[in-house]
Amino acid sequence: MNASEIDVERHGGQQAPTEPVPKPQLGDQFELDEAVTDEFYSGFKSTVVSARHYSMSLWGQTAKITATGPNGEQENLQSVAGSVTPEAQTMIRGEFESLPAIHQVSPGFVPYPIALGDYHANPDTWFLLTKFCVIGAQPPSSPEKFVARLAALHRDSRSPNGMFGFHVTTCHGTIPQAPAIGSRQRVPRLLSALPKDLKPCLVHGDLWDENTAQDGETGEPFVFDTGSFYAHNEYEIGNWRAARHWLSCAEYVEAYKRHYPPTEPEIDREVIDYLVNTWEWPSERHKRGFVSWKLSDVVLFMLSTGDTYRVKLACELLLLGFLMDDWFDHHTLSQTTAVVSRLDALLASPTTFTPSSTIERMHLSLFTRILAVANTPNEPAILSTYMSMLACHCDAARDTTTSLRTYLAFREADVGMPICVELLYWTDPSLTSTPASERAALRCLDRVASDHVSILNDVFSFEREWAASADDGAPLVNGVCILAHEVGVEVGAAKVLCLALVRAWEVEFRRRAKEVLASAKAEGMDLARMERAVMGVERRMSGAEAFSWRTRRYW
Repeated sequence: MNASEIDVERHGGQQAPTEPVPKPQLGDQFELDEAVTDEFYSGFKSTVVSARHYSMSLWGQTAKITATGPNGEQENLQSVAGSVTPEAQTMIRGEFESLPAIHQVSPGFVPYPIALGDYHANPDTWFLLTKFCVIGAQPPSSPEKFVARLAALHRDSRSPNGMFGFHVTTCHGTIPQAPAIGSRQRVPRLLSALPKDLKPCLVHGDLWDENTAQDGETGEPFVFDTGSFYAHNEYEIGNWRAARHWLSCAEYVEAYKRHYPPTEPEIDREVIDYLVNTWEWPSERHKRGFVSWKLSDVVLFMLSTGDTYRVKLACELLLLGFLMDDWFDHHTLSQTTAVVSRLDALLASPTTFTPSSTIERMHLSLFTRILAVANTPNEPAILSTYMSMLACHCDAARDTTTSLRTYLAFREADVGMPICVELLYWTDPSLTSTPASERAALRCLDRVASDHVSILNDVFSFEREWAASADDGAPLVNGVCILAHEVGVEVGAAKVLCLALVRAWEVEFRRRAKEVLASAKAEGMDLARMERAVMGVERRMSGAEAFSWRTRRYW
């Protein structure tokens, strides 16, 4: 049975493996080309004692080589000789370049590369010489130890120029991978919801069971047969999705996620699944509408520079607030006031509060997790601001507002902008320590963003709110309606005026942003941090508008 047949039998199907990967054995004598023996003499002043077949390769030959040094010391190395095909040469060259890149970040996690060359007898056959490692359990028997090393490689590696790709062509199996170094623009549009500052991580490139092992002598995990390049870290564990791998077992996948939490698409799925399966939906149509809006995309875009776990909590908080907003629209003022009063009591004493409804249970769970995050003293500000947003629905005065300016001041809290401001500073590690003076300088931009989002939201939700008002007889409180009455025009004309205001506020935002940053520079503020905060405010505006155009919030 040849090597490829062995591999197909073990790894060609879709079933989870039931037998351990066979341990490699020493085989017969391996005939070394003079190029390899010369490398020992010229490079190490060593003499080859023996060379025997060891392990298995689907595309070449591998051997364990034992040599003695000039002082009689013994050393073991491993040789991998590729076939005469151009693909094999590309693979060997790619691995030779990959190994030192990984070793520099994570010493000992790969066999150290020694030499690369071609055979004297056949220059079309290349060889790779590395330190020898005894192959033990495959994959390593300790998932925790293995994924800790792997996650550290991903986390600690840095692309030399901050871009994706690699300086030479490497291979996934026998398939060449594009070597071109490129920016995020090379990433498909399917990943457009991910943060704009994705970190290129150094990956193994072809990580499956039999390219990993536990060192039979030291017990430490290591990897080999590398085809590295700089990519998103989750590229690495894509192979693990196939059931036929031991690495597909939950213990490996979940352990990796503990060491390197998933980025936003996973957060999106987890949050949406939780809300869909927990919230008490008035109908299946309401549930489908909520899912189809992809509101989580907006939140993840607005908070794209944040810490992963905090962003997940923030996403859940804002989406829960959104559901509460629609719940309020279908209930009386007294019912709304009673619910908000209970949530106030929850926040005041979460450890002793006993929930009596789904709304209360969901808030207790979320509040508890937010308060449990260490070293973040501004959680109370986040949750109190959230509660202020909900309390706006208990204010009877909102129904009597006749001035657009007064209405916008009210909506500054109602539309959730203050909570978005707090969450930006809470989720982004670079903004957590922003002093009060810098936040005060940015407040004028927060106000413009609030007006922009409020009126845009009112334009797109007008018909829905008008229909709800006609059904239950409640006053219609909407910026379009208020402006129409204030200036004496029809609703259609008021919508046009509102959209004109939105565009004017965008121009005003850009003007004020330049002034704020110029002033910050003159006053010696942290300019990079201020620029980062300004970008965060701008993402709130553009994200909210994208959501409005896409969904129009119609059920």
